Amino acid sequence: MRGLCLVVAIVLMSLSGCDDERPPPDDAGADGDVDGDADASEPECRHDDDCVDAHECTDEYCQGGRCRYTTHDDMCDDGLQCNGQEVCDSVEGCTDGEPLVCDDHIACTNDRCDPVDDRCVAEPDHDLCPGGYRCDPAQDGCVPM
Repeated sequence: MRGLCLVVAIVLMSLSGCDDERPPPDDAGADGDVDGDADASEPECRHDDDCVDAHECTDEYCQGGRCRYTTHDDMCDDGLQCNGQEVCDSVEGCTDGEPLVCDDHIACTNDRCDPVDDRCVAEPDHDLCPGGYRCDPAQDGCVPM
């Protein structure tokens, strides 16, 4: 009986993915899979090598017969603010973030992110003020000339 129990235990472990070398990640990863249930869109696998993708920003592993992916946004960061914070997508790999929005809340300035200095700049535009006024960002807007 003991031998039969051992055989059953080994079969169950191999079916459940317990023989994987890598433990599951602490977070749910990009697919949001918190409960560990296999998603039908995740490819089937037997070993971690069955799950290798072309994205440097993902860790791939086999768990419960399905490929799972953990993403690492920090691996996609190009260090530039103007083009936004890049993120890692388990399907697409590194993707562009939302560009930095520059707004000093002064109506007579043209606000933009300068890609050379990689920072927000606000340039006064006197044409945005009515006649007899000039743009003065230090005084929060249009002031008499």
